[in-house]
Amino acid sequence: MAEMQPFNQLVGRLLVYVAPYGEPEPNINATPGANWTRFGATDGDQVAESAGDLTLHYDDDHQGPVKSHLPQEDLTFKFRLVNMSLEQFSRATSNVSRIIATTMGGANVKRLPLKRGKTPTEYALLFRGEADSPEGNLPGQYYAPRGVLHKPFTRTRSRTARDGIDCIFTAHEDDAQIEDNRLGWLTVQV
Repeated sequence: MAEMQPFNQLVGRLLVYVAPYGEPEPNINATPGANWTRFGATDGDQVAESAGDLTLHYDDDHQGPVKSHLPQEDLTFKFRLVNMSLEQFSRATSNVSRIIATTMGGANVKRLPLKRGKTPTEYALLFRGEADSPEGNLPGQYYAPRGVLHKPFTRTRSRTARDGIDCIFTAHEDDAQIEDNRLGWLTVQV
């Protein structure tokens, strides 16, 4: 149905939310609850990518492979955040609890240490689109119950591009889920 008029070309940008690790997936047709934080506005492409190559096994009786298995598997989400608050920037680079409120020359300020630290904060991630279902102009969402934002940050300001930071979220296996769901899943409304 998504390839039929008027449903083709309706897929728009995704909204990115983070929550503490272990936060359950919100309902597809409801605003995420209080523990979910809208991570920020995105610019450009948003990518959900599964990676991992099959290992092929051969024997002396056949020229082609006789068996294959997937020894490693990765699930990553890539997106660019723009117009970030200091709290959003801190989630992308380290941990929002590291922000220090202080005064400087009589002015109230917030300060974020730029050293990222050894242990990244684990989050649950929600990648949500209002028209992201292959069944038509309906919502869809990717949910990863556990993972980290791991890309070292580069923040660029220029006259021709918006101030932003590229983010990569790598899902970690969550043993609290059944085997097939340990890296996350895709939910679409039908």
